[in-house]
Amino acid sequence: NIWWSVLMGTGVFITLSLGLIISLVRHQRIRQRMQQESMAAIEEKARQYSDLFNNVSDMVYVHSLDGTILQINDAVMKFFGLESHEIVGHSVESFLLSRLRPFYAEYKERLRSSERKEASGIVPLRSRIDHRIYYFEYHNSLVFQDGIGAQQQTVRGIARNITDHITHERTLVRNERRMSRL
Repeated sequence: NIWWSVLMGTGVFITLSLGLIISLVRHQRIRQRMQQESMAAIEEKARQYSDLFNNVSDMVYVHSLDGTILQINDAVMKFFGLESHEIVGHSVESFLLSRLRPFYAEYKERLRSSERKEASGIVPLRSRIDHRIYYFEYHNSLVFQDGIGAQQQTVRGIARNITDHITHERTLVRNERRMSRL
């Protein structure tokens, strides 16, 4: 009788243990599937963001407050005719026309001191493909991100080619002057 009770108790213990193990394994599989689904959703969002970021015609960029270019989209590379590694890590100033470089410090100060931490304007840039000057309307904003031990400041921006608009506007003004002289 004692052996029978021990045997039955052992059987119950083994059955409960197996049930617990099966439950844990099932729970682990469910958790892994949920994590995989989460990762797939995150990867899909990242793919969509990347597609949007790289397929807009406007130049989109991020640079540090000291002017080091940190991130660019394909439109930047296309305009300058350069690869990402030839732009990222370099100074914004190196892509400005030489006559504009002295004003870069002014731009940074305006960005820092403005109430909304934004700067907008029009900047001429020279294409390294056809060496023509194109005009871009830019809008940049200062972004604060928590870094290790301090807040890091980066600048995110977008620039739209408005060369055709400026050219048409100048033509219109010239034509109006001619018409007024008649």
